[in-house]
Amino acid sequence: MKNWFLAAILLSLSLSTVSAQNKTANSDIFMSQSVLSTAQWAGFKYREQLDLARQGDMRAVEELLNFNGTVDGREGLDHAVTCLELIPFSSDLVFAGALNKGKPALRKLMLERLVIAQGRTKTEALRKPLSEWAPLTWAVLNGKPFEPSDDSTDECMMSRPRQQKEQEKAPSDIAPKEIKQ
Repeated sequence: MKNWFLAAILLSLSLSTVSAQNKTANSDIFMSQSVLSTAQWAGFKYREQLDLARQGDMRAVEELLNFNGTVDGREGLDHAVTCLELIPFSSDLVFAGALNKGKPALRKLMLERLVIAQGRTKTEALRKPLSEWAPLTWAVLNGKPFEPSDDSTDECMMSRPRQQKEQEKAPSDIAPKEIKQ
């Protein structure tokens, strides 16, 4: 009986630790409950895409940017705050690269929404001009060519989280194809 009681206590402690870690991980980037509800309604895996984007996955950033077409009004602005707060995590390079792949209408919409989001974010550092802390993103938003430096492209792991996830799903007995020279 003592072992059962001790096991139950340890299990509840470990679950509360995991729950606290999830709250901490989700608290660094703003997420609106109404946006999450809309994403669920639309069949969009918002949290999953945000987690991948947070790790620098360019395709996930693209998906989140494209989700701007699904939300409008207050939800659109809430989602813009999420996108704004994502930039330091995914990196200016990855965010700007994903934004550069989008349509001009998306870039125009994001320019408007990100400027408003800067007034709504609680992260003080993100209220500074975007051109100071995310110059590549600012350039793309303003129609300038996307020209990352050679140094910044070496740092970029644009789709590493997604590649790791896909490798975990792949059977281990399949050898990668050899590259012909």
